[in-house]
Amino acid sequence: MDPHRDLVARHAPVSHGLLRPSARPEDIAAETRASRGLLEAARRGSDPAPVTEADLAAWAVRSSVAGALREFLLLPLPDAAVTILSRWLSVHWRDDLAEDLAG
Repeated sequence: MDPHRDLVARHAPVSHGLLRPSARPEDIAAETRASRGLLEAARRGSDPAPVTEADLAAWAVRSSVAGALREFLLLPLPDAAVTILSRWLSVHWRDDLAEDLAG
């Protein structure tokens, strides 16, 4: 197996220096898993979850984007492009991104 594909599959840290530490793809994946776990635990218990389904959906989108960025950084461009294009959800993605960034 290509060592870069293995890094992508394992969500291993990427030494690229482009993202601030709080935005590292592996941290985003961990936050997504934590949000999912909190919601699942709340479903089984009586206490409300500190996150909502909307929070989990937002983390899932961030995780998907982070995964695409990881592939862009680690894999040959044609391979990364397949993932990025498959995750392109809207023809208005630039406007959607600008709106998300504006908060």
